[in-house]
Amino acid sequence: MALDLPLPRQVLTHAHWTLGREKMSKSTGNVVNPFFALDRFGVDTMRYYLALDGGIQDDADYGNEYIIKRYNKGLKNSLGNLTSRIVRSKSWDVRRAVMRGTQGQLLMTENYEKEQVARIENLAHEVKEYMKRLDAGAALKAIMDVIYAVSPRPIFNASGKPTPFTADKPTSATLPSVDHQPPRHERPTFQEEFDTHPLCQPAPKRPSQA
Repeated sequence: MALDLPLPRQVLTHAHWTLGREKMSKSTGNVVNPFFALDRFGVDTMRYYLALDGGIQDDADYGNEYIIKRYNKGLKNSLGNLTSRIVRSKSWDVRRAVMRGTQGQLLMTENYEKEQVARIENLAHEVKEYMKRLDAGAALKAIMDVIYAVSPRPIFNASGKPTPFTADKPTSATLPSVDHQPPRHERPTFQEEFDTHPLCQPAPKRPSQA
């Protein structure tokens, strides 16, 4: 109002994150250190998890085990393997397939192939409708539903025979195990991490000019 800018016409409020099905409270120590989570799981994994599980209407429960499950199922075993099968396949040429796809020359003989194409073509409209309602979680779920539907299908080798696809089993090397997390009393508190994090340090003083 002070800047004489138009006031917002829509306000988005979201639900709460709980920890162990209990309200987060700094006084009781039932909190999550965001810097520790980012260092451990990475920015992209945390963005994916928070957008996927975070709710607008219903509260969501935070847990390291949930982060690892969502990562392995969605990003590693589904999106990761699907991408690898597309760009690294020895049975077909990616460039030629893209060219034929844009020209409408792809051959689709199976019903499931036609169903997948229809879902993909409708996906942009579906996601756009969710984002109009500011529901990023529902939009992401719609995208992942298509990926889950496409990734398990068999690919065809040079002889035309289907090659069954088996998702990689989650390994301990994928992400740190939940058991490796230090006990809460050994971890720095949010305030300690905040005070020492480089992004939270005050700007250096400029040298005085003579």
